[in-house]
Amino acid sequence: MFTGCEVHPYASFQIREGNTVQPFDVITFSNYSSHAVAYEWDFGDGTYSDLKNPQHSYEYEGIYTISLRAISEDNNVDVAYMDIEVIYTLLEITVVEWNPDEHIDWLIEDAFVLLYPTRDAWLNDYDVIAYGYTDNHGVITFAGLEERYYWVWAEKVPASYLETDGYDNYSFYLDGYDSYIKTPVLVPFALNTWIAWVHYFDPYQSPDKAIKKNRHEKYAKNKIISDSTSFIIVGATE
Repeated sequence: MFTGCEVHPYASFQIREGNTVQPFDVITFSNYSSHAVAYEWDFGDGTYSDLKNPQHSYEYEGIYTISLRAISEDNNVDVAYMDIEVIYTLLEITVVEWNPDEHIDWLIEDAFVLLYPTRDAWLNDYDVIAYGYTDNHGVITFAGLEERYYWVWAEKVPASYLETDGYDNYSFYLDGYDSYIKTPVLVPFALNTWIAWVHYFDPYQSPDKAIKKNRHEKYAKNKIISDSTSFIIVGATE
């Protein structure tokens, strides 16, 4: 006489990218369950999947509990859980007029700020990673960045070259001070702060410089006023 025995599944999975990711990162789930013929995933944000090895991304920061139900042919169930933290890597840049004592005296609102991956890209204006304007406090924040350094272009070129409030950081390059235009390597999943010092120049006295160095006119002809958002999500689609 032969008697049947039920098979009990074992649910197990791992996240290839680790337990901390940024919003919009594509996460790959590796399913190591055994004795299972069906799977039910709950990603903790109101979305689900029945694939064996699904992929998923989160739109918002937070801590999400992921569950995997592994189901056997006999409809026995085992469940595995894992928490994942979704958090941005942030770079908060404050644009300030430079002075020899490096006191934060004059914040530059509506400054146009661009991020580049290399010194050559910064100098020759290609491979722009992201750009935007500082707010009323001279601050702009970029979110979704990598664990690396960035080259920062900062300028404020007035619409009329008869105005006298031009600023940029190009002279630091001419003087060989890369530390004024290049950030340190960012700490991942943290708020990194950095000051972008800029020099004042008189557009009326230097109209050719204002015209040549004005990247605002190339990238953002419809100017964002200072009460608009200064939180830029890198790589996010509109």
